[in-house]
This record gives sequence, structure tokens and C-alpha cells, in this order.
Amino acid sequence: MLCTPAAFAQTVRAARKLWSSYFPSVDAVIYIVDNVDRERFPEAKRELDQLLSTDALANTPFLILGNKIDMMSAASEPELRSVLGLTETTGKSVKSVPKDSGVRPVELFMCSILKRSGYPEGLQWLTNFI
Repeated sequence: MLCTPAAFAQTVRAARKLWSSYFPSVDAVIYIVDNVDRERFPEAKRELDQLLSTDALANTPFLILGNKIDMMSAASEPELRSVLGLTETTGKSVKSVPKDSGVRPVELFMCSILKRSGYPEGLQWLTNFI
């Protein structure tokens, strides 16, 4: 099977349309951003903003993973925070948020899935809220 970049992109767009059917049963969202692909940062921000503004996910914790920190050309955490509009997040040391506070846990962790680093801390953070 041959999957061209255009065909892959079309498949991804089609899959995104199905996401909303799962929202009622979602306990958390893990959103992964490719730190190297700066051309797609605007798309990553649009998709994240759309998810964050979805009523069905209003109380759902979000773990954002900035992946590929093992690559020299990867965006830094401050750069990715700025691009994604994540200047005010919950905090990596925060362990709980009162349910009636109206605060949804959202945090960015930088990681390398290839090198198996960074994401365990993010997953540990996320478990505090589900």
C-alpha cells in the first residue's frame, strides 16, 4: 500500500471529524505536537483551540506533549507555549484542582517519544486529574 503525504493528510482530516463522537466518554485529552514541524504550528494551534473550546470537553484535563525534543531543530518550550497560546497553564507541580473552581487542568510537557523521556512526567501529572 502506498500512502502519499496528500492521502495521509486526507485520512487525518477524516479521522478528526470522528473525534467529537468520543467526547462524552473522554476522561482526558493527550494532544501531541511535532516540535520540529513549524509549518504546521498554526494548524496545531487551530485544532487545539477548537478542542479547548468544545463544550463537551469543558471540564476535561488536557496534557499537551511537545514531541521530538531530541532533534536539534525542535522548538523550545517557551516558543511552543507562545505559538500555541499556552502562556497560562495549570502548572506542572499542581496536583489537584477543585471540581467547582471552573479551572480545567491544561499543561505542556516537552518530550521525546523516541528517547522515552518527558512524557512519563506528563502522564503522571495527568493522572492527578482523572
